[in-house]
Amino acid sequence: MKTLLPEINSADKRFHAGNPATGEQGTRVTDTWLNDVQDCVRDVQAEAHYVLQKAGFTPKAETQTQLYQAILKIIDDNRKSASVTQKGEVKLTSDTGLDSEDLGLTAKAGKVLAKGIADLRLAMNNYIPLKSRSSSVTSNDENGVATPKAVKIAYDKGVDAKETADNANNNANGRVSKSGDRLTGILYSVGISSKHFGYGTYANQYTSGAPFMVEVTGSQDRDTYHPFVKGLVRSKGRYGAGFSFGYTTKQGAGDGFGRGIIHLIEDNGANRLWAFEHNGDFNSAGDVHSSSGKSLNNSVQTSDYRSQWGQTGWVKLPNGLILQWGKTPVVHDENSTDIVFPIAFPNKVLNIQLTENQMRTVAAHATHLAALNVTNSKFTFKINSTLPIDSSADWFAIGY
Repeated sequence: MKTLLPEINSADKRFHAGNPATGEQGTRVTDTWLNDVQDCVRDVQAEAHYVLQKAGFTPKAETQTQLYQAILKIIDDNRKSASVTQKGEVKLTSDTGLDSEDLGLTAKAGKVLAKGIADLRLAMNNYIPLKSRSSSVTSNDENGVATPKAVKIAYDKGVDAKETADNANNNANGRVSKSGDRLTGILYSVGISSKHFGYGTYANQYTSGAPFMVEVTGSQDRDTYHPFVKGLVRSKGRYGAGFSFGYTTKQGAGDGFGRGIIHLIEDNGANRLWAFEHNGDFNSAGDVHSSSGKSLNNSVQTSDYRSQWGQTGWVKLPNGLILQWGKTPVVHDENSTDIVFPIAFPNKVLNIQLTENQMRTVAAHATHLAALNVTNSKFTFKINSTLPIDSSADWFAIGY
């Protein structure tokens, strides 16, 4: 087959029609290039005709799939079946009982053989000679196997030992040591009478006791909640809730304190918690109300008044209203300039006021100021006067 046809000899290797109006020359196609095109086309046709000839096809001008059909026929004509003496295609079978030397086994047949081998190995491993069986329950032999009689003797001894252990455990479960004990279940009581252990100064509370005290020693897990007092309230077939006091270990990396927690959970999985930080802060899961109904969320905070002060500045009020102000540059009569707000109004500009910075004493003279093309981020300041003057203005905008 011939090498690739050379690209047309132009700056970008593309054909151009040219433009007589501008004097641009069109692409010049030489007889040499056209002859090369003819040679390349005929060369490709000759290659295709050779493939048709090898397949036994006669070229037909009205058929466009002959080359594809010829390639498929050549491939099919040259297929050979594999044997022990010849390479070729192998026909697969899942039958493991054939004597053929021309067929290949499928993965399914291999799985059947592998399972049979594994079952045979397992059967051999589980085979126990009769001479290895023993009815002794005191033998130390590691190669012998206990008979059902030996198993029965051991089982009876185990039942007797369990009954003795259960009786001792039931007796111990009904008692609490006077020197202290640990309960693994829930302690129900109608009342607890105790001395005032742990009373005194706040500074002594870390090392003193208390009428009811929970100590978590050796805690290393982070982000872990340790409840000290917990109550579960629910009735049969109805929703319930859990309420607890506890402590959450240090969050994140590094050493340090965690936080005291009041936790409320519903049986639908909803959680609420109130946190007491070591710096004295109190964080609430929701709003905080006073006895008179005042809401902390609805109170005004100094941080709600965000602002930037200066000759040009702005202030955001808690109700969402935004005030902005500034001074325009000096503009000549019949001219305008864009004034960009220090911050964009998120929703809408409600009002813009303009005040000229100069006073005129000329009789029958007037200056007109206008705020045009108002958007959320800017407006156009324009001046119109009966005299050709230069002037500026202070502006004030209100929006939200």
